[in-house]
Amino acid sequence: CSSDLVRACLPFWHQRIFPMNPIASWMTRLRPMEKRWLAFGCLVVLVFGIVLEIRTALRRVPMTDLGVYCVAAHAVGNGGNPYLVSEWHQWHYHYPPFLSIVFRPFAMNIQPAPTPGPTPPGPGEMVPWGRQLPGQRGFYGLHADNARFFVIVLAWYVASVAMVLASVHALACALAGASFLDGPPEDAGARREWWRLRVVPLLACIGSVGTELSRGQVDVVMLLAVAAGIYWATRRRELWAGMALAVPAAIKLFPPVILLLPAWRRRWRMFGGVFMGLALTWVLVPWARSEEHTSELQSRVDISYAVFCLKK
Repeated sequence: CSSDLVRACLPFWHQRIFPMNPIASWMTRLRPMEKRWLAFGCLVVLVFGIVLEIRTALRRVPMTDLGVYCVAAHAVGNGGNPYLVSEWHQWHYHYPPFLSIVFRPFAMNIQPAPTPGPTPPGPGEMVPWGRQLPGQRGFYGLHADNARFFVIVLAWYVASVAMVLASVHALACALAGASFLDGPPEDAGARREWWRLRVVPLLACIGSVGTELSRGQVDVVMLLAVAAGIYWATRRRELWAGMALAVPAAIKLFPPVILLLPAWRRRWRMFGGVFMGLALTWVLVPWARSEEHTSELQSRVDISYAVFCLKK
């Protein structure tokens, strides 16, 4: 049946929560100059992604921090302890257990490969795809042993770019008091302001954003959570805003002042959302994993150990 008939058959609440192609509808109304700039931006993202793959998954010594989260997620998925495993740099996971649990789709056991030669390898030679001998190039290429890591780097890069763009858009919508699904207005002046609220902050932070993307870090998740919390607060969705603001505290050491902001502003529903988010990320999700794997990691002791690591 036609799309109009499908819309008529859907419940009202489903139409409100899952509108049909809202972004595609205003993307078709972009002006030629806007389309050219967007095409240029996509080209920059593509080139940056190619360079990223060359310097990470395709190198003998990958230049990324992503391996820390991959091996921690692999340990959790196999009933191990993410705080006792390390990747090729001998770097350990020092974050709350929540991140290692939700990072399961990117799990991979990346360990230093056997190193030929009479002398033990140095720190720079502890590589996952084989020891880099003198005279060899740093480029390794795509092989069976690093194919999954190639896909992981690509998937995380695409997800990170999407989270950065969504964060910028959410903050701009919060400042303008607009809906997240609203596109550029038709008025020329208002349209320029719509783009300015998104492009200027992104360009101002492009150096920091590029560093995060190149290192495979997870700060973009915290950025999206804070942006979503601010956006939902402006839309008077207090509970969702509080839960979103609690997410960064379950990923890295995060300033607790922002968690007390709802109480200072006497927005108690948002304050309750903060406690719900902390309970979900610090207790319920790790406890659910403990029911599947009865390892030392998944116990309450390990949650206390995560707090100890954060205090260090």
